[in-house]
Amino acid sequence: MDIEKHLFDDINFFPDRMRVLILGTFPVPNYSNIEKFEKLSSKEKENAWYYASKRSEFWKIISYSFDIDYNNLISSKQNKKNFLKKIG
Repeated sequence: MDIEKHLFDDINFFPDRMRVLILGTFPVPNYSNIEKFEKLSSKEKENAWYYASKRSEFWKIISYSFDIDYNNLISSKQNKKNFLKKIG
């Protein structure tokens, strides 16, 4: 039986003041299959974190809901983490 695993090294990211847990689906194969992950550009690998697929609407919905700049939010994994820490 094949079991998919996250390729992210920081899968246990929970901000200290976290009040909401958002559950979603498992990442698309580009982010769970090492062979496909290795074919991504260095920028895509650097930004590979939850809901990183270009087809995902998650970060668009978050940016709209909190009235923040979408392009800035998705420009780096660190921006996403900082935002989540800020909102708790």
